[in-house]
Amino acid sequence: DDKNDNRKTEKINKEHNFAISPRVGLVYIPIKDMSVYSSFSQSYVPQSGETKEGDSFKPVRSKQWELGVKKSFFNDRLISTVAVYNLEKVNLPTTDPEDEDYKIQIGKQYSRAVEIGFTGDITRNWSVAMNYAYTYGKVSKTNDKKYPVGTKLANLAPHRFNIWTSYQIKDG
Repeated sequence: DDKNDNRKTEKINKEHNFAISPRVGLVYIPIKDMSVYSSFSQSYVPQSGETKEGDSFKPVRSKQWELGVKKSFFNDRLISTVAVYNLEKVNLPTTDPEDEDYKIQIGKQYSRAVEIGFTGDITRNWSVAMNYAYTYGKVSKTNDKKYPVGTKLANLAPHRFNIWTSYQIKDG
């Protein structure tokens, strides 16, 4: 529940927002040491702020689908993962085309990715994890002239690679 008292427009907005954010997954094991999975999730993020007319913003909502395969090798000393996902967000605030000092909610964007990962033990004490992801995202609905429909998402690196290694000292 939220109450905004806008002194400029002399408008009082009372909001009662409620949402269920489900997450559902399914795992299938067709052979030993391999699993195929799928998942679906929704999210809900309340927004602060208001339009120039004094109307409160609706919550940003998103939906994500993911499909993947995990396989282990060498008695679980190496685990590989391949996954793809699609994420869509709606009600994103975008610049008001009539007044750039304000925002309106008409924004929509999506991103799609392929991820490949490996986790393994090089020795009993030394482990390594590596991951590569290719992500593609675009604006699919907007009034913002700076970011028209079809614009690639800002601050989204299309290629990401990371590596983590650790060594555990067991004696001493």
